[in-house]
Amino acid sequence: LFGTFLFLLNLYIIGIPLFDSSLKPLFRNEIWCLAYTLILFGTVFYFNKTGNITVPLFSMAIVVFSGYRVDFIMLFLSIFAILVMKKQISFSKAFVIFFLSSAFILVYSYLLSAKNPVSNILYRFSFTYNIFSKAVTAGGLLGKTHGTIFFSIHPIPKALAGLHLAGYMHPITTTTFGIVFLDFGLVGAVFFSFLFAFFLEKFYICAENRSELLPFYAIIFGVSVPLIDLGIDCFYLFLYLSLFYLLIEDR
Repeated sequence: LFGTFLFLLNLYIIGIPLFDSSLKPLFRNEIWCLAYTLILFGTVFYFNKTGNITVPLFSMAIVVFSGYRVDFIMLFLSIFAILVMKKQISFSKAFVIFFLSSAFILVYSYLLSAKNPVSNILYRFSFTYNIFSKAVTAGGLLGKTHGTIFFSIHPIPKALAGLHLAGYMHPITTTTFGIVFLDFGLVGAVFFSFLFAFFLEKFYICAENRSELLPFYAIIFGVSVPLIDLGIDCFYLFLYLSLFYLLIEDR
């Protein structure tokens, strides 16, 4: 409830980014960070405990107004992971839900850009691939920026990646390994891939064996999938390490 209150307060202070895209950078502030974290964790843990879908639907409806697709997608995938892991949904129903959610995201994309949503998504694919290609080329074997982006205290490290790869200070989609390649090169990317896979496997095993740990895995799953496009930085690494520590301690 407190997370929802903070989210609505931010909407009141900044405005509604869904209807005015120029407000999106302003909306991504400290209030949003705390509000969305509370909404994500609170909704997932509540649904895992009660199975009541009302609160998740309300939470997803609220976060849509941020104007960022990823806010909806992370929450949706976290709830979806719980349904699948608990075997509360069949394959056919999962396919229908996936189709409907994809259709919603297309409509959502149209509302955000007022352009052909399919063209918009295809443009994102090509843009992200181009940025990733530049990151691999620039990073080489041992990296170019040597951790100054991944471990930056800048509130939006992806903006620093934008400066190096696109020539302007703006957050860009770099894929999971884009910033890693730019900072640490091929050697760092190989090490990071093993570390990333290790964390995900441990989260899955813990969640599969102990149902009370399922919300942790659901959140990690919901966060990890969008990062395939968006890219990862030290904030997400801190999230992984913190949740991993909680899982180990709980055992």
